[in-house]
Amino acid sequence: KTWLQRECAALAAQEQTLGHHDTFDFPAFVMNLGHRKDRREHSEALLGALGFTNLIFPETILAADINFDDTIAQGWLTRASFNGLNDRVHLRKDSAKRAYVANTIGHLSALRQALESSSDVFVVFEDDLLPTASLFQIKQALRRLLAALTSQVSHHNTGTERLIDMLYLEYCYENCTHTPLLLLP
Repeated sequence: KTWLQRECAALAAQEQTLGHHDTFDFPAFVMNLGHRKDRREHSEALLGALGFTNLIFPETILAADINFDDTIAQGWLTRASFNGLNDRVHLRKDSAKRAYVANTIGHLSALRQALESSSDVFVVFEDDLLPTASLFQIKQALRRLLAALTSQVSHHNTGTERLIDMLYLEYCYENCTHTPLLLLP
C-alpha cells in the first residue's frame, strides 16, 4: 500500500470512531490544483473524518497560465502591487510571482463564491492539511470555534455587532512573534 492509501484507511477508521453525529454542513472550500489528485483524496478523507459534509473544490489557476498584464487589466492586481512583489525576496523570480498570483486569485475566487452562497459560515482550506493533534482534539476545537462564530452570526442577524468576520488559522512560517495554539485543548 502507498502512504496515501494507508493514511486514507486510517482516517476512515478514525471517522467511524468519531461518529457521524457531529457534522459541519456549511461550505468547506478546499484549494486544490486539479492535477494533485493525491492531495484531493487526502483532503476528502481528512475533512470527511472531521465531519465536513459539504466539500467544494473550486477551480484553480495554474501558475503557467498567469499573464501579468492580463491580470492587471482584469483588476486582480494593480501595477503598484505587482511592482511590490519584487520587494519580497522569495518572489523575485517570475515563476514564483506567477505561483503567488495564481494562488491569490484562486483564494479570492473561492471567497467570492463563498460570499455569493446562502451560508453565513464557510471555511477555506488548503489541500496540504497535516493535523498536529488528534482528530478528536481538532474536532472538539473546531466545534468550540465554530460555536463562537455561529453565535456571532446569529447576533449579527438580530442587529447586534458581529465580533468575528474571519478566522484565519495557519502555522506561521514567516515573521511571527506570537502563534496562538487555538486547536489544542
